Parts: sequence; structure tokens; C-alpha cells
Amino acid sequence: MGGGDEESSHSSQPATVDLSLDSPAVVDLTGKVHRLPCCIKYDGPTSVSNYFKPKPTEMEVDGLPVEEAYFRGRKLHGTTIALPQGYSGFILGKKSDVKEGHNTASDCWETNATFQNVTVWNHDAMPSKDDAFLRVFHWFTVANADERGQMIIQAKDLNIVWGRDDRYWTVPNKENLAELHQVSWLEVTGSVNGINPSKIYEVGFRLSFTPDAFGWGSSPIYIMVKRGKYGKFASRKFVLDPYAIRQFEITVMLGKAEKPDQDTNNQKLYFGLYEVWSGKWKGGLKIHHAIIKELV
Repeated sequence: MGGGDEESSHSSQPATVDLSLDSPAVVDLTGKVHRLPCCIKYDGPTSVSNYFKPKPTEMEVDGLPVEEAYFRGRKLHGTTIALPQGYSGFILGKKSDVKEGHNTASDCWETNATFQNVTVWNHDAMPSKDDAFLRVFHWFTVANADERGQMIIQAKDLNIVWGRDDRYWTVPNKENLAELHQVSWLEVTGSVNGINPSKIYEVGFRLSFTPDAFGWGSSPIYIMVKRGKYGKFASRKFVLDPYAIRQFEITVMLGKAEKPDQDTNNQKLYFGLYEVWSGKWKGGLKIHHAIIKELV
């Protein structure tokens, strides 16, 4: 009877999750977490690094650097995705209750490891931003909506032509912004899923200039936005003032879809910031973030 009462008392305890990182046993697995396109009927330790050896390639798809590996003789292509700023990955394990010299599983979980990125692998296709797993990361954008209901896309999550070359850009810089040093071709794009085809949206960028900005007076810049891959662009032209001291926003309106109920592509919004026509060099621009706001 006593044993039964003890078991009943134990099972009535609420389940808990401890995400603290204080324990020295917590391991950092950044760069070692992989999502494979297969089912492995095994759960436990193994010498993964002895057999699974990813390596970089010189290819890039949708701005994603492509990696290559082999698993059981099958060639895989993948890409490593950093978790959004402010987020971490956790690997949990059940705590053990030690009572009277016996270890028993509890309903309490603790952190065994953390990670800041994950490598996603495909077997028969190159990685793409349209992959189902990668599209999940668009919902972090929705979670970052500010108090006014705006979706905020951080500069590091935008696709910036030449953005990985520090001769032209620093992404992100010390302020977590995208800072332009010099380019003659400015192209900054992004996309989000889950927009409402029956709503009007305001899309734009928050910008500022460095004290040594140059080349903007004779180089108008455009914001362009559309619904779906084959939608019509809405655009707006701006002549920027490189002597502006404070941050400022430039925006464009996107109307309702013409046939909101007939095309699921209307639920994806593409947007961009462009100056690709003048061929003139320009620099000193800071991109703080992109903004997408649902209106009516």
C-alpha cells in the first residue's frame, strides 16, 4: 500500500521543462544538427562524424550556399540555416529521480544541448527557399510583429545581391543592420507567406545613411511588390537625400488580389528594393529592416 501511495503521489506531479543553461553538462551542437530526408530506425549514440562528412560546394541557390554529403551511398545536397535572432534550439532529456539508490524516469525535462543552426538535406533536389521546412521560418517573421501589427523582417533575413562579399556589404554589422559600402547594382529582396489576398498591404524599408554616403542624388531607388510569382508588380520611385540625419521609411501600397479565391499563390508576397538601372556607384546606405503592414 505504501508503494502504491508513493507511485500515486509521483504521477500527480506536474510535468516541467527546465531550459536553463547553467549545467556544465549542456552541450553546444551548433553546426552538428542535421535534418535528413529519410527515416532512421535507431535512437541512440553513434559515431556520426566518422561516416557522415558534409563539405561545401561552390554552388548557391536562392542565395543559399549549397553543401554536399553522402548517406548510405546516396548523394545529398543541403544548406545550413541559422535560427532567427533571439531564438535557440534545445534538445531535451528526462530528468532522473534518484530515490533509495534507484533511478526512475520523471515527467520533468531538462536541457541536454542547444544549437543555433540546422542543416537541411535533400536527396533528389537542390535546397530552395520554397522547401517546406525552410518556409516554416517565415512564421518567425509573423512572430516578430511589433505593437502596431507590422511584420518586421530583419536585414540579415533579406536576400542581398553581393551581400556576402564584405567589399560591398556588411550583413549584419555591429548594429545588426545591413550596411552598404559600395555597389553599382542594388538589389535587396524578400518574401513572406500567409498574407490575405483580400487585404491591402503597405510594404517598405526603414533606412538611414552614414556620414560618408554618396551617389544617391542622381540614382532614384524603387520599391517593388507583388503577390505570387506571376503577379503584377506595384512600384514606387524615390529620390533619397543622403544628408538625412535620422532614420526614415519608404513604402508602397499593394492592393487586393484581383481574384483572391482562385489562386493560392496570392498568399505569398514578394518585395524588393532596387537601383539597377543607372550603373552608377553608390554607398553609405543602412537597411534597418523591411516592414509589411496589413491595412484593410
